[in-house]
Amino acid sequence: MHEQRLVIAVLAEIRADEPHQRRYKISIADIAKRHGLETGKNLYSQIHEASENLLKTVLDISQGELTRKLTWFSFIEYKKGRGDLVFSFHEELLPYILQLKSEFTTYNLSAVVNFKNSYSIRFYELLKRRQNQSDVFYIQYSIETLKDILGVRKDEYIKTNDFKKRVIEPALKEVNEQTDLEILDVEYIKELRTISEIKITAQIRNQKRLAIIDPVDVPPTNPAYQKLLDFGISEISATRWANKYDEKRINRSLEYTEYQYQQGTVKSKCGYFSKVLADDMGQMWALEQAKKAAEQQARKEKESNKEKEYETQREKDDRETQKAILIFDQLSEDEQEFYLDEISDSLKSGIEKARFKAERGTRKAHTQKPYALPLKAILKKHGLID
Repeated sequence: MHEQRLVIAVLAEIRADEPHQRRYKISIADIAKRHGLETGKNLYSQIHEASENLLKTVLDISQGELTRKLTWFSFIEYKKGRGDLVFSFHEELLPYILQLKSEFTTYNLSAVVNFKNSYSIRFYELLKRRQNQSDVFYIQYSIETLKDILGVRKDEYIKTNDFKKRVIEPALKEVNEQTDLEILDVEYIKELRTISEIKITAQIRNQKRLAIIDPVDVPPTNPAYQKLLDFGISEISATRWANKYDEKRINRSLEYTEYQYQQGTVKSKCGYFSKVLADDMGQMWALEQAKKAAEQQARKEKESNKEKEYETQREKDDRETQKAILIFDQLSEDEQEFYLDEISDSLKSGIEKARFKAERGTRKAHTQKPYALPLKAILKKHGLID
């Protein structure tokens, strides 16, 4: 929102008869007055941040096969807490800015200042000229005439399909997504199987209002918006990113930035986060984290299965031991003495034999675990238990 306000302030300062390389000074107080905003350090920092965004926003003013790109500002200067901003721009941008100033009202400007494609502005202008003719309006040109209007040379985009994909579709996409116009239909009219004309139908998107004229701050619906604010991101950046990127990308970027910060490799979380988000640096990291989590879960499940198997086996052994004791108790005294002798013979050390002899006198030796286990094995050997 503040980026749009800055562009309008820029247009108010620039004149065609002035030196191209001069520096301009904008009063933030004037911006606040124009748009009904409350002045203060918070607004100053937001406008300063918006100017930095415009310093990084790439504009595409390519013509035909010649690629030409630049940014809104080539230089900015401000002091924190101060209510003014000094800026300059590259001379190649002047025709573009003067075109905006001469051809669009303040209302229309709000729709086009975020365009990245120079053709988008021309399409928007052509459609707006037909707007008052009816609720639904259209423009229709031959392909060759449209190329002339857009400044595309006849030897460029000779294949209509290239012209369609590289010029028409990207431009109309921006018009449809960023302006008050809704593109209803794009019809390619053929003559002898060859596209000869194009008809573009549009209507006014009545529900879309200019944020600059009627500034109502509506928080984005993206659930990650609040996370951005909690992370320390300014409201203006949080709004822009929440509208531009999906929740998953923002979340993994936040997590990756926090991880790097905890590792001590990052000093400014918010500054680093903007790069992480733009380049989606957290994507591979998130995949690695998901893989590690899956491996850890697999290990836990394996350990849990082992514990379950151990518990099952232990319960089985306990049941068999209790069964052996029960069978032993039902034997005659001579039979019991026979099997107790075998238990004694199975013991290896003299100390173990002496302890068993002492316990044997209590008639309860076979119920104690050190001797119940060999009893079970001996009864199995003699076929008394399975």
